[in-house]
Amino acid sequence: MPDVQRVALTCDQCGQTDDHPKVHIGEVTKHHDCLNFQEDEMVRTSSPQAATIIDDCKGGLRGEKLLARIEKLHSSAKGK
Repeated sequence: MPDVQRVALTCDQCGQTDDHPKVHIGEVTKHHDCLNFQEDEMVRTSSPQAATIIDDCKGGLRGEKLLARIEKLHSSAKGK
């Protein structure tokens, strides 16, 4: 996995500031498991990879394992 710069951002839903992966929808930044129903559906329909990441996060995947999963999904999408 390439060396990735992790930046702490604040989740606009829960208010927690951390360097965990987040979804960016326009000006809104949220943890994958903090999305409301409409945002969740919008992101899920945007790509199969996004739906997988949301499911993984809501299933409890966190930290380095979640980052590795995201990188793997992005790499496989670029190869298509």
